[in-house]
Amino acid sequence: MGDLKRFTSSIQAAIKKLQTWPIRELTLCHHDEADGCTSAAITKTALERRGYKVNFLCIEKLFPQVLEKLHTQKGALIFYTDIGAFHSKLISDLNKGKNLTIILDHHDTEPSTDSMVFNLDPELFGFSGEKDASSATTCYLFAKELDPKNIDLAHLAIIGSAEIPGDVTGLNKIPLEDAQKQDLVEVSGTKGKQRYKVKLPSGKISSTEASSKLSALASVGYYENGPKLAIKACLDGFDETIEKKILELQEKRKTVSKKMLAILYKTKLKETDHIQWFHAKDIFKSMGVKVIGTFCSMLRFQTKLIKLEKYIVGFMNMDPVIPRYGKLEQPMTKVSMRVPIQLEKLINAKKMPGASYLLPEASKLVGGFGDGHSLASSSIIPKGQEEKLIDYMESLFKNFS
Repeated sequence: MGDLKRFTSSIQAAIKKLQTWPIRELTLCHHDEADGCTSAAITKTALERRGYKVNFLCIEKLFPQVLEKLHTQKGALIFYTDIGAFHSKLISDLNKGKNLTIILDHHDTEPSTDSMVFNLDPELFGFSGEKDASSATTCYLFAKELDPKNIDLAHLAIIGSAEIPGDVTGLNKIPLEDAQKQDLVEVSGTKGKQRYKVKLPSGKISSTEASSKLSALASVGYYENGPKLAIKACLDGFDETIEKKILELQEKRKTVSKKMLAILYKTKLKETDHIQWFHAKDIFKSMGVKVIGTFCSMLRFQTKLIKLEKYIVGFMNMDPVIPRYGKLEQPMTKVSMRVPIQLEKLINAKKMPGASYLLPEASKLVGGFGDGHSLASSSIIPKGQEEKLIDYMESLFKNFS
């Protein structure tokens, strides 16, 4: 059971520090899918209402190179939404008290070791980031403490929470109840099978449909100004131009995914004792690297292709350029890890290691970095280290008991 009182107190402490910080311009780093974009939209609106100028940096993964550049500054104001919590120690080590940094996330994490880095992750207060809180909910709770008038942003947290299966529970119920009070969400269905329709300026839309559309915009369209369009859709609704772009991107992803699936049915996945894996190479070129995770999630249900007792790992080559930032120093590969439903039950029962342990740990051993949840994780590794990564992950099973 989480400690809401202690969580709220920590949010208030961060806000108190924010209110005394002299800088009125900030960098907001956010992830490139629905939860990341709703998180950014909530945080942007709440801060702009207080007179802050918000500069966005949408990052698919939190590259140490990017962190180093951000935290070489002194006296800056930096927010991380739906990204950053897993790397709170590294952020603390780099920051060294120089900048006010606020992390609003829900991924697996550890406490900050720098008093100027406020890690407001519900996981630190006894809540589950996989069940009780989306990042958008964390951002909403921050916004609501900043100013109760930000209650009008509650419905965006419902969209952000759509990535969590099942009925809204835990901390996510707070924005749900607030949105209901303002007639910004409609709840239908029976307990265990509830559905949520949120009200945007463009009309009513189910939270799951909105989530799917935002993720397509921001991740598939990562190199086509997609994240900016996704944040606009959160606040202004899905207009005709955005809807057209979404259809174009969804069709693009669908076509390429079918091609990749056909290749795997022909060649099969490579296997080790506990892992089944494949390399997409440049098949998803020109799309954001989130697409490999989406594809791996879809593979979980291809029961004629995969082994139900083995972890799924997918690789894809990365574009070396980060929009609004610049070029990476070396060629990199994106890695995504998912688990079939049968294996998911064993992980939840602590009988098998979680993905958030296996992939990040092995990635460090090959000079990369990763983060995630116990059932889904991702990482970035130097290109050419793919097979060595698989070998290291296999070796980690020996330490698990």
